[in-house]
Amino acid sequence: MHSIVRLIRWRPGVSASELAGFTQILSRAGSGTDTVGQFIGPTLPGVRNGGDLIWHQVFEDIEDAQSWQRAGAWRDEAEPTLRAHAAHVDSTGFDHGPGGVRRPDLQRGIYRALLFSLSPDATRDQATQLEHDLLAMPRYIDRILNWRLSRVTPSGGTEGWSYLWEQEFAELQHLTQDYVWHPYHWGFVDRWFDPEMPCRIVRSQLCHTFASIETSLLAPPPR
Repeated sequence: MHSIVRLIRWRPGVSASELAGFTQILSRAGSGTDTVGQFIGPTLPGVRNGGDLIWHQVFEDIEDAQSWQRAGAWRDEAEPTLRAHAAHVDSTGFDHGPGGVRRPDLQRGIYRALLFSLSPDATRDQATQLEHDLLAMPRYIDRILNWRLSRVTPSGGTEGWSYLWEQEFAELQHLTQDYVWHPYHWGFVDRWFDPEMPCRIVRSQLCHTFASIETSLLAPPPR
């Protein structure tokens, strides 16, 4: 499977009714025959460079994603709307990476995404160890119900993004408290992000974003 995720920050002064109209345009454009599924939802307070809106699309493969981006729904509706009304968009395209699903039937939960990029001098061994440490988190942090770590290509926005780390939780505090303050998080994973640590390989610019979801975005879609 292949996904495109966009974190959209709107221009200042846009009214609530205008935002609703823009969201409808994106939703309509993203529900074409090439799309397996999509989520569009406002971000919650507390995001860091996370935008005002998350637009998450799922395709069977990259060929379907590229076909959709060549179609009129993107070219004539969605892209002009973003160009005219978005102040900034961070975007990612990626084949689904390794992950796990404990709660495929999750309802009214929290979706969180972390976009980050590696320093140019990061070695392959260091990147492999970072991936291992991230994917081991659910073993120790049971509040993470569903998760996926994907290598990003292509990407756009503030950085040339390297990874998208996605998780789902039952409640917001499971992310903002239980996840963030878990010893495994700050004891093993933060070392790769902390500029005061000699092993740090992650650049300082991050997109940490989250939103309320009705159903899981990470569980396999029904066939």
